[in-house]
Formats: sequence, structure tokens, C-alpha cells
Amino acid sequence: MVDIGIPDGLRREVAKYRDQVFRLVAEVNRRSGLQIAHMLLNAGSNEKGLERILGDALENLGFKVEELGQTGEPEGIATAPISPAQDHQRLSYRFTYDAKSTSKGRAQTGNIHAAGLARHKRMKDVEYALVVAPGFQKGALEAECEICEITPMLASDLAALLFLAFETGPLDLNAFREVFQLHDPQAVHTWVEELSRKTREQKRLTLDVFLRALDSIKFTTKTNAVSQSIIAHHIGELPDWVGPEPARAEVRAVISGLATLLPGLVRSGAADDVWFATSPEKIRQAILSQINRFPAEFRPESLTKPDEIPT
Repeated sequence: MVDIGIPDGLRREVAKYRDQVFRLVAEVNRRSGLQIAHMLLNAGSNEKGLERILGDALENLGFKVEELGQTGEPEGIATAPISPAQDHQRLSYRFTYDAKSTSKGRAQTGNIHAAGLARHKRMKDVEYALVVAPGFQKGALEAECEICEITPMLASDLAALLFLAFETGPLDLNAFREVFQLHDPQAVHTWVEELSRKTREQKRLTLDVFLRALDSIKFTTKTNAVSQSIIAHHIGELPDWVGPEPARAEVRAVISGLATLLPGLVRSGAADDVWFATSPEKIRQAILSQINRFPAEFRPESLTKPDEIPT
């Protein structure tokens, strides 16, 4: 373009457009948290379905995932990328993860192979081990998992965590460490419910707050482009928002999630700008049309009032 004399301003616009296209392609090919949650809830009877989606679920929650899955190895290793504390204390941790699919609804205790999972943990020199299944046979499982220090989690509880992250933002991975002290799937289920309750009670930048703030912005351009700092300012101006406006990092996290879920309607640029191809209400309806496919107990209350769910 330089050789044929295209002006600098036009070349910058072409480069910016190319960058946006590449980002859009990447977002289209990336699974959203809702898509992964849907697959978790429906992959229990598929021999390989749960194994294939488990790593994606952990990655969506914020873990760095290394997939393995070879004979004699765990499905993979997940790392919590947490910065050290002020006193340089290491907060990051690692765990092996495995999935146990079953066509009978509950994985048999013998098929969990708790001793083998413990061996994987020692072999990979990690702190914890997680096994996920659509259901677990009661009885000896809890005792074996406690002896071998294995944490069993229902696929539906992992899906619930994905919904929580979708609704309220990234999970606190340091707090997630607590679940590895539990070795009973029912205790893990209770922990997930309590974490969800506490998280929703905190003042967080939720999708509902984000969309209401977006609705208060009067777009003046045909492209519906607005900066993240402007969105943060309008959030701080909402009557029910208490305290200072949210950090741009919080706004950016919500935008990133929306761009993955609705790549045709929301896309972010390399700088501070974000583009919306439709109104906030249409974005809300697009989200609800996807959420409506899930059981009622998984739907975010702040977005799914009974009269708002499309049929």
C-alpha cells in the first residue's frame, strides 16, 4: 500500500479494520461459557463428550489448562494464575482433572479409580485432584476420595460455576481453592451454592447493570461505538450503584464475555472502544434466547425475570 501511494490515514484505517476482523473470527470460533455449560449438562452419557469439554470449562473459569489424556495420565492439569501476595507468598496452585462419563447417570465408585487419580497427582507433582461426573454412586466413594484426597464434582455444579462467572464476572480463583478440602460430591454441591449466594450478594458489575448503563448512553454515531471509560462512567451514575465507578478492567471483562457470546452484535477494538450492532434491549433479548434453553435453576435471576424470557 505504501508502494502504490495509499495515504497514511487510509492505511491505518485498513489495518484497524483487519485487526477487528481477526478478532471477530477468533471470537466466533471460541466457545462461550453458556455453550460450554450446555455441553456439560448434556454430555454425561457421551463416552468422550465430558472429557473433551472439561478442559474448556476450566479454561473459561480462568485456569490455565494443559491437556494430556494419554494412557496412564490425567485428562489434564489446570493452573490457577494468581499473583503472589505482598509478602511474596505463593498463591498459585495446580490440580489434575479427570472426567468420568456414564450412560447410567451415576459413575460407579470402582470406575472412579480414586487410587489411580491420587497416583496421577503425585506423578505430576500437583497439590490437588478433581474428578467430574454427571453423578456419583453413594457409599464407599466419599471414604475413598477422602483417603486419596480427591475432590468429586457434579458436572451440573461445574456448569453452575460457569453461569455464575457469566452473570457476575470472573471467579476468585484463590477462593476456589477451598473446594479441594471437600471429598463428598454433596458437600461440593453445597459449597457451590454458598459461593453463588455470597458472590451475588456482593456489589459486582453484572450484565444487568452493564446493559442498563448502556441503555442510558445516547449513541450519536452510525457504528454505535463507545469507549469503555464512558460505559464505566454511566455505570457509576446509575441510581442503585453505590460507590465509585467500576474499573475499566471490570468493564472490559464483561465486554469480552459478550463479544464471545454474541460476536455478531458486540466486538471490542485494540484500544478502548467497543462496537454494538444493535440496541441494549436487543442484546438482552439475544442473551435471554440462549439462556432460555437451560433449566430454570441455572438462569441468572438478574437477567431472567419471568416476563422477560422469550418463548
